[in-house]
Amino acid sequence: DFVDWRREHVKRQKKIKGRFVHVRDEITDKTLKDYIDTVYVVLNFAHSERIIEERDMPKWRTEYSKSRRTTFVPEEFSMLLGKLGEWVDQAPTGGKDNTYFLRNQFRYWFQFMAGTGLRIGEARMLRWRDIDLQVDANSTGYASVKVRPNTDKGTKVKTGERTVVGTPEAATALVMLKLYYERCNLSVEPDSYVFRNFKGEFRKKDFEYQWKAFLK
Repeated sequence: DFVDWRREHVKRQKKIKGRFVHVRDEITDKTLKDYIDTVYVVLNFAHSERIIEERDMPKWRTEYSKSRRTTFVPEEFSMLLGKLGEWVDQAPTGGKDNTYFLRNQFRYWFQFMAGTGLRIGEARMLRWRDIDLQVDANSTGYASVKVRPNTDKGTKVKTGERTVVGTPEAATALVMLKLYYERCNLSVEPDSYVFRNFKGEFRKKDFEYQWKAFLK
């Protein structure tokens, strides 16, 4: 049938050493479902235009695995934070090398994301004006984060404008990040990006790269 044929004969592109080449890797269930959904859209349109009869519509029934990423238990998360701290301390400092800055910022980003559940694109576009920090001297409190539906670069937020209340750990991460920026003489004005580079721009895909580098 279609699913078996698609898995067997149609190649896909994969980036290997900077070049896109055709490979025959295993096609994911999601890819197959997307193909079938597209075919059904076309067939439903043909049926609505009376080009084909309903009895001619295929009845595909394919079981797809609904795999989910396993979540970290508290012990695993604490271990990751500890390893992140060691990874940051191993980074070179001084001169034009910004490795320490990138790693240190990633550590606070990781803790913030775990404590808020924001999408990567949402966190990337946050400005300090979107953050309401309520933290006392004992590092207890919360961070209220306003997620806006339309961001500056045209990125659309799927869920619309909403307010997310983060955990005390997320609030602490933002406090530490703010102090670090001040030591680096980087702006923490309301219009400044929370997760920024030295030029003041929001960080693009750097966090994904930092995560992969950390896992190595």
